[in-house]
Amino acid sequence: MNQRKKKEPFQLSPAATLLWALMAASFCLVSTSNSLGIVIVNNLVTPVDRGVRHLFRFRKIVCRPQ
Repeated sequence: MNQRKKKEPFQLSPAATLLWALMAASFCLVSTSNSLGIVIVNNLVTPVDRGVRHLFRFRKIVCRPQ
């Protein structure tokens, strides 16, 4: 009977493993910063923008020059 050698599992070199780890870390960092940017814009910038718009509308409607 002809016995085949078992193949060893595929292993990355240490440099390739480090590269994969860096790529995963950078992906997490970028996705976190994008999410944080969206949260900041939705909760800080947009309400201030709306408030300024309402202020100008109010002044335009109420404080019209006679």
